[in-house]
Amino acid sequence: MRVLVHVRGTVDEVDLWPYVTSTQPITGDSLLAVEVDDGRELVSVLVALTDRGLDVVEVQTLEAE
Repeated sequence: MRVLVHVRGTVDEVDLWPYVTSTQPITGDSLLAVEVDDGRELVSVLVALTDRGLDVVEVQTLEAE
């Protein structure tokens, strides 16, 4: 499952390897492309982001491959 996650703050994609496939900084925020197998794995990634002090603003599922 491919998911786009918008967070407040800056993310180093190495911190969330292998889930985050790319990051794009946007005015103090980051837009992350995330690749997960299921909803449970997505929740784990979101928890990891909040544990790093980031606020998750929006989560959007992209079309299935």
